[in-house]
Amino acid sequence: MKNLSVPIEHSIPFTNPAMENSRSVFSHVPIIFVAEYCECLAHCPRIKTYLVKTLGIDELSLSTYNIGYCDSAVFENSLFKGCITLPLAYIDNTVELFGLKIGPTENRNIDFAFNPFYQPIFTLDALDNVAIKCDSPLDVIAFNEHGYKNTFCEFGSSLSETTIDELKQLGTSTVVYFSSVLGVSFDIAEASYIAQRYGITLCEVNLPFLTRHIGEWDTFQWQLFDKRLTCALSHIGMRNERYQA
Repeated sequence: MKNLSVPIEHSIPFTNPAMENSRSVFSHVPIIFVAEYCECLAHCPRIKTYLVKTLGIDELSLSTYNIGYCDSAVFENSLFKGCITLPLAYIDNTVELFGLKIGPTENRNIDFAFNPFYQPIFTLDALDNVAIKCDSPLDVIAFNEHGYKNTFCEFGSSLSETTIDELKQLGTSTVVYFSSVLGVSFDIAEASYIAQRYGITLCEVNLPFLTRHIGEWDTFQWQLFDKRLTCALSHIGMRNERYQA
């Protein structure tokens, strides 16, 4: 593969505070790069193993969702170099592309900036009464494979009015978020105020571990995750939708 350069004039880099020492990137890019990054992933077994064993995404989903990898050695001038890539929306000959950088970055103090494109959230299935908040689009795919189909990831400020409004339009009445000893990654008071105005209930699920790298979770972690999610929802009169199909 030849070295390629992704135009960055319309790129919007942003960081996700819930992900330590990582950098996420969002940009409009020519659609051809989706295939180039997928081909690159096929030649990078270490990254594929990371996706499967660490992030918890099976190989079928890698092809289903056109997940790729932008190798720094091949795409040396790309904004996405060192990123696992996921196309979010196709528009004519361009694509909205999400990138998760898994290696060290040149600058870890990147300002948070994002403007919503078509929707402020990413989800695979139609959300219903209960929507479960994830940290990234790749986590949505991983949880979906484990039967938690009502998951979503937001872009921009956590649980902003734009996000809550979109969830309301999709029929959501309860938003599940996870906390740990580190607390939560967003302003819970502000989010609660906005959710109340829209008639949406926020449901906290406290865990002794972070809801990421689910490919490394053992049986006990999955059982504890499911038990605490089910218990928290039952306390507000809702059901774990994983068992409603």
